[in-house]
Amino acid sequence: MQIGFIGCGDIARIHAQCLLNSGSIIRGAFDIVSTSALRFVEAYGGRVYATAADLCADPDIQAVYICTRHDSHVQYIDLASLHNKPIYCEKPLGLNAVEARRAAELVDQRNTKLMIGFNHRYSSGVMALKGFLKKQTKKFNVMNIIFVSEPFLEGWPGTADEGGGVIVCLGSHVFDLVNYLCGEEIVDIKVTALRNRANESLLEDTFGAIFKTKHNQLITISSHDLATSSFADTPGHNLNTIHVAIDDLMVTAQTSKINIYGSDYIETHEYPTDKLDSWGYQEINNAFLRYVNGSQEEIPDVHQGVKAAEIVEQCERQIRGLRFERM
Repeated sequence: MQIGFIGCGDIARIHAQCLLNSGSIIRGAFDIVSTSALRFVEAYGGRVYATAADLCADPDIQAVYICTRHDSHVQYIDLASLHNKPIYCEKPLGLNAVEARRAAELVDQRNTKLMIGFNHRYSSGVMALKGFLKKQTKKFNVMNIIFVSEPFLEGWPGTADEGGGVIVCLGSHVFDLVNYLCGEEIVDIKVTALRNRANESLLEDTFGAIFKTKHNQLITISSHDLATSSFADTPGHNLNTIHVAIDDLMVTAQTSKINIYGSDYIETHEYPTDKLDSWGYQEINNAFLRYVNGSQEEIPDVHQGVKAAEIVEQCERQIRGLRFERM
């Protein structure tokens, strides 16, 4: 499959490598910083396009990857869907729920395939946890999620206009994991956020939340960008940790490991610790290629992107002092 990239930063490079690993061809790229696009195609192939419109109009490009700042996602979704290109869009779908719903409207009206870059649901440990939960006859009682990264929210991701701060940047991933692993209606949210490193011109870089589902399940979340770079990037350090209590079992899932604790046993499964595998990047790209080619498997589609954006919106309402509203 021949792929075009809009946006040529670090995340685009990760996806490009995964696509090359899967036998795809990088047809070319566009970036508002032309030197960034040039370095990208020198590394991964293809040519530099003068505009995103030129890239989307090229009949040889079979799918478009959108890896730009968050405030531009809907703009490029509009452009790519206008040319009927299947789209892989980095999270979030939009900077807020209004934008996300607009993106979904465009995609639905034009019958465009779109996948959101919620790669963490494709990490080996999370997929193993999903498989474990599907086999259970009872719903879990409590889920605790710890989700951290190395510092990055002091740049554009921490701004209100381009990034959205910790609730959008990390929260979108966490809320997708909640939807993916739980799938139940959330009936109450308690959330707080604060600035640890970020100055007053930026949004919060740390948040904690408690969700309650309609089946009286409790979900707690702790998320921030205070991890060291060695912790965040070193394979096998298991960036994310999800604890689940279900009946008389306790399960702990990390990016490349899952432990199941019974009353008289411990069962452990370990998986590859390469970053492309353990963070789910390789598998989500493989899943996108299958999706474009007609696979009916469950994926993070445009409507999953809207669901995550709506939880972001509810959390923002809490943080800014507004009341919870049923989604």
